[in-house]
Formats: sequence, C-alpha cells, structure tokens
Amino acid sequence: MKESWGREDHRKCTVPLGMMMLLIAAWSVLSLANQTEMALTLMNTEMSAIRTAVIQHRLALDIILAEKGGICKILNVSCCFYVPDEYENITNITKHMQDAIRPTPVADDSWGRPLQQTKGCERGVPQV
Repeated sequence: MKESWGREDHRKCTVPLGMMMLLIAAWSVLSLANQTEMALTLMNTEMSAIRTAVIQHRLALDIILAEKGGICKILNVSCCFYVPDEYENITNITKHMQDAIRPTPVADDSWGRPLQQTKGCERGVPQV
C-alpha cells in the first residue's frame, strides 16, 4: 500500500469521483423538482379556496348593498368583477411534473461499491 496519493493514483480515481458528484447533483435536482411540484399543488389548492371565498364575499356584499345601487355605485367606479380561475391549468402542469419526476430512489450505498474497487485506487474512493 502506498503512503500518499501520487499523481497517477489521483488520475485513476478522478472519473469515479466525478460520477459520484454527478449523482449528487442529479439527486439534488430531483429533490428540488419534487419539492417544487408539492409547493405548486399546495398553492393551487389554497388559491382555489381563496377564490371561492372572495366570490362568496363579493356576492354577499352585492346583496347587502343592492338597495343602494351596489358596491360599484357606492365606490363611484365602473365595476367588472373577475377572478381568473387557473386551477385546472396549474393542476395539469403539476400532473405533467409528477409524470416527469420518477419516484425518489431509496437510499442505498451499493452504487458506490464498484467505485471503491476501481483499479489503481488502493485506498478506495476519496470521501467528498
């Protein structure tokens, strides 16, 4: 066994270390995609509930103020009340995200075993 890492030893282990870094980056991107999809789903559900509440409150306000001409007359503005409903569009987008994202793999270190048996790396793969 060698006492120190020589230049040749380091070169022989560079590719496996690069592969490990690539796997770490891929895992990070997958995790970010999963979290983004979950956040969009939660926000979409929340926005749908808010939209329903706003429309209900507006209807109640219009009924209460109808004898005075409605809220638009009281505020002296021309009103056109519209709350866009993008629930279905966002749901479709998150569905496509779910289809594109594979299930998160189970933590398993067996993928690194072949890297530790790389020829010329007597000390195994350097730890990151």
